[in-house]
Amino acid sequence: SIAAGVTNNGIGVAGVGYNATYIPIKVFDDENYSGGTYESILYAAERGCDVLNLSWGSARSAVSFYQEMIDEAVLEYDMVIIAAAGNDNNDDHFYPASYHHVLSVASTTSSDVKASFSSYGTSVDLCAPGVSIYGASNDDAYGTQNGTSFSAPIVAGAAALVRHQFPELSAV
Repeated sequence: SIAAGVTNNGIGVAGVGYNATYIPIKVFDDENYSGGTYESILYAAERGCDVLNLSWGSARSAVSFYQEMIDEAVLEYDMVIIAAAGNDNNDDHFYPASYHHVLSVASTTSSDVKASFSSYGTSVDLCAPGVSIYGASNDDAYGTQNGTSFSAPIVAGAAALVRHQFPELSAV
């Protein structure tokens, strides 16, 4: 809803990329086990997605096979990939946000300063609001939540608008 919520319908929220086609791809089961997170990147690219939001990740080490998947999606399919920088309030690398060719997004407050929880550092590319973000929740309701997982779709929605307005621009 944050990235591409429909506007002017009197329901929920208006997304930043309000006219974008939104394709939800489930990568976690009901127990939060990730069965196909990185595979979902190529899945989306092969289906023509221009922009991909990844509001998940971990602080583990980089994996060359995952970098190769991201490279293929960006370089071969021209897909912009945006990812949450993490909520650990440190400058450790957080993946997939810290991979090359991924826009890493940290969180700011309504005062435009770093949110207390937001990860930071040289791997972060952009910041966007991430405190008290109003959107849809998992229980078919609406409410406010905090995190870089809410900052990243704001940037993804903006990227969708840019790609629509300037289709000649590439993802690189």
